[in-house]
Amino acid sequence: MTAACPGCNVVLVSIDTLRADELGAYGSRRGATPNLDALARRGAVFLDAFSHVPDTLPSDVSLFTSQYPWTHGVSESGRDGLKRGTRTLASVLREYGYRTVWAGTTDPYNGYRALHDGFDEAVAPRYWKHDWSGAFSWLEERHDAPFFMFLHTWSAQSPYTPADAAARRFLPALDPEKSISFEALEREAAARVSRSPQRVFSPAVIAAHPEIFADASRPPNWSALAALLDAGGSGGAKHLSSWKVLDKIYWDRFDLDRARDRAYVRALYDASVYEADEALGELLRQLGRRGLLERTLIVVTSDHGEAFGEHGTWRHGHGGNVHVEALKVPLIFAFPGARLSVRSSAVVQSIDVMPTVLQAVGAAPPASMQGVSLMPIIAGGRMDSGGAAFAAWRGNYAVRDRHYACLLREECPSSAAAPEKRCLSLLLYDRRADPGETRDIRRRSPQTAEKYEDILLRRLAE
Repeated sequence: MTAACPGCNVVLVSIDTLRADELGAYGSRRGATPNLDALARRGAVFLDAFSHVPDTLPSDVSLFTSQYPWTHGVSESGRDGLKRGTRTLASVLREYGYRTVWAGTTDPYNGYRALHDGFDEAVAPRYWKHDWSGAFSWLEERHDAPFFMFLHTWSAQSPYTPADAAARRFLPALDPEKSISFEALEREAAARVSRSPQRVFSPAVIAAHPEIFADASRPPNWSALAALLDAGGSGGAKHLSSWKVLDKIYWDRFDLDRARDRAYVRALYDASVYEADEALGELLRQLGRRGLLERTLIVVTSDHGEAFGEHGTWRHGHGGNVHVEALKVPLIFAFPGARLSVRSSAVVQSIDVMPTVLQAVGAAPPASMQGVSLMPIIAGGRMDSGGAAFAAWRGNYAVRDRHYACLLREECPSSAAAPEKRCLSLLLYDRRADPGETRDIRRRSPQTAEKYEDILLRRLAE
């Protein structure tokens, strides 16, 4: 198939922690995504798209390499994995003359340094939670040549700290005990850590930084503490990032055994998604004012979903969750000057984004890719992709096709070895009758369960 958009600019937006069912285009009535829904109406929408792991780093590496997590080897800690020289979406496009920019977090703890090899530059946000201004400024100054922009945003990521104006759209009244600004959360974190710094930092780190810890009566600036945390300053075996500290303090505000608190959290998530959607709307306006919409392919997706207690866990990465709420993500391709209105129910994966973009702009795909191009579907044809999506997270595994979801859940201590059946429980769900994966039918359909278990184990063994 020839390129659909030869030489087009490419803007790939990843809205961290965005569940597919949060979008109106995917059936939601929550009203949080008017701009995303408008973009979907003129684009190609994949209604059954899945990421491979409910964690940002390995998920984004899969997005950029078109490789499963167990192939590229990048873990949640970011300390192992991706080989230098691995061809990525950014590096391939740069070979074709694209100027490449990472317009998102540049925190090295997240392991993005390996991916930066493919980028000419990175634009760090001034404010990591809700700031897209760096991307807007870059567009204003450097759009004279074909470009690829990856815009990763944590706008919808926990802790949910939307502005009051956004929160009021989804809450009948604001509760000052529950709602908090991100700046206030940072101040609270600084005060709490300074009261007992030995719980977070080693004695050697505390002694080495008297300018931070000497005056116990005056809380240090959070940015100074965060810099120590993100540099590995906890002094323990387990790395403790600044985000983990903030998130822990944030969630201490809620009692998730109470229905009212659960509903409040869900509304704050809606408001956070609404703010991300507003920022996307501004991005589209910025592209339009500069005449770039007519020559830019826009792709919107997420690294993973979010959990609100559906299977006993809250927040996407907790408890080894590989259920649908943690992995099903939006995937939208909007081509310049086209009103496609494509709605596909094919089961697709994050690793399919890279080959799709490369085919769309006319770039040759590297042999290292494990995904397939979705352009045959977008162009109205057929595609034989095997129709399954695979995931792995903390000893738990999943495979899904249009009919069934099969999960292998770890019930023994984790090991670096390949999963063994004696350590895993098998779950089977009928996705057509039970899209939320609430009723295990393994005992009712044992032969089907064994078939999908074999499919999953063979893929993992590859």
